[in-house]
Amino acid sequence: MKDVNPYSSPNTPLIEENRNPPNKYLNPWFSMWLQPRATIQQIIDDDPVHLVIGLTCMASVLARIRGASMYHMGEYMGLISLLGVCIVVGCVLGVIWLYIGAPFIQWVGKWFGGRGSQDEIRAAIAWSCIPALWGALLIMLEMMLYGREMFLGAEARDYNLVDLKVRAAFSVAHGIIGIWGFMAFTKALAQVQGYSAWKAIGNMAIVLLVCFPPAIAVGYYLGSIAHQFN
Repeated sequence: MKDVNPYSSPNTPLIEENRNPPNKYLNPWFSMWLQPRATIQQIIDDDPVHLVIGLTCMASVLARIRGASMYHMGEYMGLISLLGVCIVVGCVLGVIWLYIGAPFIQWVGKWFGGRGSQDEIRAAIAWSCIPALWGALLIMLEMMLYGREMFLGAEARDYNLVDLKVRAAFSVAHGIIGIWGFMAFTKALAQVQGYSAWKAIGNMAIVLLVCFPPAIAVGYYLGSIAHQFN
């Protein structure tokens, strides 16, 4: 009898128990929250390139808006200009992440036994942004409540205790969405790569360790440029 290593990557092209039953359609906008493996398998079986650019760019724009709020970019430019910069930069970085990040993830993933195609990895990146896109509702609500003050530092804001508690609640909600989105991504990546979620985390840890220092350097450079206009 042939010995089987229970810790080896599966030899099948996908993890079969995570395939969605026939004739049962999953709506990715909801199922990605609780069934990321089955959802991404349904997507790559159907059309792995469907909406990947749009979803990733929208999520990247939202991340730029959150970053502009955290770094008080409203102190350096008007609200319309700030949102315009977030849209342009977000779309550019989203496309870069898709078409440079995906090949890098694929290459590192091969060390863990991964065998997903670049299109499938891009699908995992894009569709695991669903929780972040739902977070757009929170950002819209924040902007309705605070407007430009959302992008100002604490010393420039006119807050009372209730406002501080509300903003803390928003921060906690965004944090939960971020964690949930990361979990969805690791499981979606694991599905398309044909390995465990733990290997997906290892795959991404190496990618982030390599990408993080250049990203910090770019962020510092852009921040120094913004300060020149203060």
